[in-house]
Amino acid sequence: MFESRANERKYEFEFIFRGNDGFFVLQSVSRTYFRNLHKIHLPFLLSHSVSFLKTGKAIVFLSLPTAVLEIKNLKVRISGKTILKNVHLTANNGEITGIVGRSGSGKSTLFRSILAVPELIQGYEIEGEIKWKGRDVREYSTKPIQPVFQDPFSFLSPYQTLGESLLEPLQVREGIFLSKKRKSEETDRILSYFERFHLKEEVLSKRTNQLSGGQLQRLSILRAILARPELILLDEPVTALDALVQAEIVSLIRNLNEKENISFLLVSHDLGLVKHLCKQVFLLEQGEVVESGEASEVFTRPKTEFTKELIASRNLKDI
Repeated sequence: MFESRANERKYEFEFIFRGNDGFFVLQSVSRTYFRNLHKIHLPFLLSHSVSFLKTGKAIVFLSLPTAVLEIKNLKVRISGKTILKNVHLTANNGEITGIVGRSGSGKSTLFRSILAVPELIQGYEIEGEIKWKGRDVREYSTKPIQPVFQDPFSFLSPYQTLGESLLEPLQVREGIFLSKKRKSEETDRILSYFERFHLKEEVLSKRTNQLSGGQLQRLSILRAILARPELILLDEPVTALDALVQAEIVSLIRNLNEKENISFLLVSHDLGLVKHLCKQVFLLEQGEVVESGEASEVFTRPKTEFTKELIASRNLKDI
């Protein structure tokens, strides 16, 4: 008999036979998470539930997503003005989570609050919880979270070669003075990503003013990955890029998520991008989360008037 593992829970579902293709379909599924599990092949049911043929029900064990970032009742004031209020948000391990909002909705403030870098949140009055795997994110000396900003020039120094910039994550971990051996090993690691990132080795000797915006954004993502994070925060990562380069960056993010199980938290005003990339989404308006859930659910069956109006204004049905 099939047994559950530590990260799994037992659920009982009722199935009915659909037709001649050998599939049975779920009935009366109330939990959003299970709606994508809409059909299961008969041999699976027979192998996992001996009572299936008699009762039409099957007990199956399913892996549930694990929340790695949890934000509860977050309130942020800047110079006495409330920017965020009562924000609740979770990001699951191995998923791409989206935060959508118009300009002035509080997205950037939320982004900076999650990073918890002192110079970025100077003057912020923060209440509530921002936890990474149950621990206050501000307690980490080496952050498990790395950012990629909209403007790569804010992340890559114009006074260094790109090779020097890409070595910095290792210097943060091991010290500024690296041996020739460690530099060589890390350079080999950097180059191992280049084909996937559509980069050539010659960029290592160049500076930021010698590369295109698309190249710099790819290098920003690579620099974040080299720090070995568990979650990457993306702040409008494709806004300033042309359509072809946008598609390349989106493909890269999806590839990294699927092949290396890197989690992403994507902050964007682009509903089409979030619908295309994200598993779950949180809609932010005037500092509050007004709707959240699986992206496929939120964008096809929105509950709030705000979400409906936002989707209609972006012609999201055509994306």
